[in-house]
Amino acid sequence: MSRPTITGITLFKVPVSDVRRALAFWEQVYGAHLTLEFNNPDGSLHCLYLDVPGLECQVALEPSPSHAACLTGFNLVDFAVATRADLENWLVHLDRLGIQHTGLFFGNTGWATRFTDPEGIQHQLYTLEKHGQDLTGLPGRGHPVG
Repeated sequence: MSRPTITGITLFKVPVSDVRRALAFWEQVYGAHLTLEFNNPDGSLHCLYLDVPGLECQVALEPSPSHAACLTGFNLVDFAVATRADLENWLVHLDRLGIQHTGLFFGNTGWATRFTDPEGIQHQLYTLEKHGQDLTGLPGRGHPVG
């Protein structure tokens, strides 16, 4: 029997300490729309589901301060943008929101920028467009395997 395959991601969960603050961030930065709210049996909030333009999966914001604290400074996910010009538009957008970012930098194959959410979790935007620079052998850079 062959190994079964997966066909994508249906849900991306993000632990947060303050769900409403995190929701405001995702709405402002990514244009997210709240679609579902789940409550625990005692009526307390379990999580919020968001649709984010450009993502094929939903994002869930789940109250879990201890888990969120463990991710402080961690680059949890890289979101794709098509081109360097698109990434530059993102930098303008982040500037307008007053969100500090790294500016544009060379990733292994494309350009990138990084910023943090209110939890301190890093978000990275990375271009699908290749920059054409060979960074093999430079400190902290990946290299082909196999």
